[in-house]
Amino acid sequence: SGPESLPVERREARNIQLEAVRHFGFMKLRPGQVEVIASVLRRESILTVMPTGAGKSLCYQLPALLLPRATLVISPLIALMKDQVEGLPTAARSQATFINSTLTDAELAERMRGIAEGRYKLVYAAPERLRQRAFLRALHAGGIDLFVVDEAHCVSLWGHDFRPDYLFIQEARHELGNPPALAMTATAPPRVRDEIVQYLSDDGGREDQPPEADEDTGEDAALGRPHVMTLDIFRDNLHLSAMRFHNEEEKLRALLKFVQETPGSGIVYVNSRQKCEALAFELRRVGVAAEAYHAGLSDRNAAQDRFMADQTRVVVATVAFGMGIDKADIRFIVHFHPPRSLAAYYQEVGRAGRDGKPSQGLLFYSNNDWANLRRWAKADEFSIDFLLRVYTAVANQLDVKLVQDEATGALTAADGRTESAFGPVDAQRLQQVLNSDETSVRVAISMLERVDLLSRSFDVPREVEIGVKRKPPTGAPDDADFDLLQRGLALAPGRKASFQLADVAMFMGWSLDETEAQLLDWEQTGRLTLKGSRRAMFIELPPPPDDAQERLARQISQSTALAHRRIDDVVGYATAESCRHGYISMHFGSPPRTKCPVCDNCTGIRPELPEPDAITLVLPDDADIEPMILDCLVSLPKPVGRSGLARILTGSLRAPVKPHQARHHGRLKELGEAAVMNYVDDLLEANLLRQYERNGYPVLAATMRGRADAEEWLAAHPDYAAYAEADPDEAAADTTEEDAAADKYTALQKALWLWRRRTAEEFGLPPYVIMSNELMLRIAETRPADESGLAALPGMGAQRLQHHG
Repeated sequence: SGPESLPVERREARNIQLEAVRHFGFMKLRPGQVEVIASVLRRESILTVMPTGAGKSLCYQLPALLLPRATLVISPLIALMKDQVEGLPTAARSQATFINSTLTDAELAERMRGIAEGRYKLVYAAPERLRQRAFLRALHAGGIDLFVVDEAHCVSLWGHDFRPDYLFIQEARHELGNPPALAMTATAPPRVRDEIVQYLSDDGGREDQPPEADEDTGEDAALGRPHVMTLDIFRDNLHLSAMRFHNEEEKLRALLKFVQETPGSGIVYVNSRQKCEALAFELRRVGVAAEAYHAGLSDRNAAQDRFMADQTRVVVATVAFGMGIDKADIRFIVHFHPPRSLAAYYQEVGRAGRDGKPSQGLLFYSNNDWANLRRWAKADEFSIDFLLRVYTAVANQLDVKLVQDEATGALTAADGRTESAFGPVDAQRLQQVLNSDETSVRVAISMLERVDLLSRSFDVPREVEIGVKRKPPTGAPDDADFDLLQRGLALAPGRKASFQLADVAMFMGWSLDETEAQLLDWEQTGRLTLKGSRRAMFIELPPPPDDAQERLARQISQSTALAHRRIDDVVGYATAESCRHGYISMHFGSPPRTKCPVCDNCTGIRPELPEPDAITLVLPDDADIEPMILDCLVSLPKPVGRSGLARILTGSLRAPVKPHQARHHGRLKELGEAAVMNYVDDLLEANLLRQYERNGYPVLAATMRGRADAEEWLAAHPDYAAYAEADPDEAAADTTEEDAAADKYTALQKALWLWRRRTAEEFGLPPYVIMSNELMLRIAETRPADESGLAALPGMGAQRLQHHG
């Protein structure tokens, strides 16, 4: 089954083929490429859904060389823009550039000049650039013939990889004169396709409800609605399998066997950084050239380069790896844990076999995986409280105080205003006030914008560097506003000076938005030079509607339902007894398929599992790691710190207790000490562990909630309750006089440290000012029965006794 019907004349097809040979040396084009390129060259807008490896790049690169003016490519893959430019034919390379945050100020300025002068045929940029007026001014000056949206599913809030800055594409395209658009994606179910079409349509259209599937794509793109062309996503060289396991240990044995027996390069996807390191270690231990890749690595590019150069055979990675990877000979993709959506899964597994040769995609799953996915989906949900906090924090930066009616819960402006407030909003300041991360804040603002509680426009610089040219441009008319600016800011010709944009706006009596626009006009006509910095979001805040909370509740409800529906789709795929390619085709609205020659259900071919008596490896389920750490700490005969606890759990020879003195000694060996300490930090942040001082050193204790969690987990996992056996004489010898003494006062000492911390917080003082470590230790050792006993202790003093005795 081919693409949707997009007629191409024989003459068009012949010319496109000739140009492909002339510019790229391609003697034959892939299915769908001629149709897309012909539509683009006819100046029609089109959304095309093509499977990974189907040759999407040529669909805009060839037209870019044939169209008279520039092609803009919006892509979230900042790290790969340089590779995409360098991968072009030599003749085309000099006519292409990219604009992203890796450039120096000088490089950026030079490339922006080149764009404005029309020197480039192909311009790659990240979506956040679209909110910068200076960038759009340069594009407008040079002229744009094609607006390409790569990874177009990022537009959709209902897609698996939503990016807030993609929501501005429609307005940016309008600013550029509405050039024809080409949107491309490999993973867009019907509802996501429909929303992409909305954003590409000339009439725009935005709905708060998630769009329903709309298969009617026959409207003429010239009338404002783009064509939609969907290729059959079936890959006849990609064998798909799914395998069920009871636990992580069984998965690991199967993975080691599969990778050792399967030649070629591969990627293993996991759900955590810690598991990346652990599995890469296990693979190396059996002789596989493997390494981990995750967002926490300091030099991820080097790891990727080694994989591309075949120095590393297998990469164990989180989803941070692979987007845009152009390695054609990947022979297998293993999902050690299921992803959060079927779209994400097919995008990732589609990275195998781009050279057309046989490849494999394996999905490992256990019942525990589904529980984890639902737990994480719940943790990722935005609450109405958080969205209202973001809304209030934005209002505060715009000097609008919101008050809530106790009876109805409705929000109103305290000053009773009925007009919108405008102004810059600092995203970093929002993060600090809300104690949240950048992604959460930006997605929350997008959700608020989606229900019309605010509107975000172009970003504006907080600071501007202005330089007046020594000589005004030839033939420039008199400009009273420019003369006022130059006199009022004391701008000397030939020199530069820096100002707060707000100060310039106030002096000129303009809004911030108008001020930047006018400065850019003067820059474009040659009157001055301009450089902006410290950009902030520019937000319009209309008066709060009465139903603000109801709107947010509907949005959250839709988002939550969709997240669970995505998980259900993955569960359905993993447990399906029918054709796996058919299941995926049905999900993406591709031509139906009931049988294929390349999936385990249709062929009965699947990797063999290891024998049951295989070597036992210590690798508990992810959900068991944190309660295991808590239970280990609870079981110890004496307090330990972060590193001591990590050494116990990894079985280090430097562990502060012997194996028989701790439950789970060595059970997390394969994670490594650093990964265990990361888990400990997470438990501290979650208030399941706390830290206090003992003999001047920080040690750990489980909170009441942490101890309860550990007890509940151990009751459900009795197999983990046993300690390692020990020689009775050795065990007796392990008990030292210091340990015996510690048993007498540890509980009191813990209580003293807790009291000191609470008292210090109450008075806003450092803990040592309340009481020193030495004094607390003396109290714990001597246990004075009254105030006279306390007063006799060195270091107590009359004032401390009066305040705290």
